[in-house]
Amino acid sequence: MRINREGASTNSESGPRHHKEIHAPDPLQLPGKLPVPASTSRRDSLALRHAAQALVYCCLAALFLVYVFQIWSRGTETARRKVCRSQLHHLGLALQMYADDYDGMLPPGDGFLPRDLRAYVEDPAWFFCPSDDVSRPFLRRSRGELLTATSYTYRSPQGSVDAQPEVASFALMWDTNGGIATGAHRKGGNVLYLDGHLQWLPSRFWSAADWPWY
Repeated sequence: MRINREGASTNSESGPRHHKEIHAPDPLQLPGKLPVPASTSRRDSLALRHAAQALVYCCLAALFLVYVFQIWSRGTETARRKVCRSQLHHLGLALQMYADDYDGMLPPGDGFLPRDLRAYVEDPAWFFCPSDDVSRPFLRRSRGELLTATSYTYRSPQGSVDAQPEVASFALMWDTNGGIATGAHRKGGNVLYLDGHLQWLPSRFWSAADWPWY
């Protein structure tokens, strides 16, 4: 036996003493469960975040495209209405020239207007509204002559033009189906009056028979 410096005796034969430490079991290392590295969990969280951001960006891009398409459609329809108005103006001039050659009489209402005005109309396309692509999808021509109904409804006055009491309110020609939602312009139509002036009438100003009020 030896005595150390502090005065305590030690048994050299028994050697140093060891204390056994007892730890609580790690829940991540229980049988049947593998530990999840922290780096993998972080990668999954970042992937979900990026996927959510991409979904938000796709929704915003879709909304933007819808908005741009609506603006483009409105601008296109506005331009088509102007073309339609110009065509009706030219048809009104053709009717006036016809009346000058036939003692003030306009073509009969039961006739085929493109044929009656063939000598006064430079372009047969004037009889077709540029927006008339849904209600009349089978428009065609043959040798410069129209073979189908035109995009406009014609109403012949009774007697000569000079004999009409109210030429400013007599609807002479207008967009077919202008008073219904499936018409060429969807929200109304252009109307040519007997005195030659043109006017845009919304759908609420059309009768149940699809005639503009006059």
